[in-house]
Amino acid sequence: MFTDWQEPLEAEALPLNPNPAQQLAAAAWVTARSSRDKDDMTLLLDALGLPTDESTLTALLPLLPETRDTTMANTTVPVLSAHEHMAISMHNNGDNEQAIREATGLNEIELSGLIAEQVLPLPRAGASVTW
Repeated sequence: MFTDWQEPLEAEALPLNPNPAQQLAAAAWVTARSSRDKDDMTLLLDALGLPTDESTLTALLPLLPETRDTTMANTTVPVLSAHEHMAISMHNNGDNEQAIREATGLNEIELSGLIAEQVLPLPRAGASVTW
């Protein structure tokens, strides 16, 4: 049995000082990686209460999907935007397509293609099918 209480008491006395600047930077980084474009990123940052000044946006622009390093271009894992992730989540929660389109801004063709590629076990357009 644990009888020396000094070590746990010392651990309880340690201050917990989260660094807000690092937390905000991490949140902005994740938001930028999930955005479609600069306007989408600005709206998402603003909705989260994160800075949207020009220097912040300029620093985050290289993280946008279309401006990322193309070394991952040949991988089979698609890069989804925050809206696409939200649409898949809503679909999995049982929301109807109209509600999903209104919430995400995706049109009918984009939504059906996204669901076909991400949720249903259907081959992608142009992929060869082996029977």
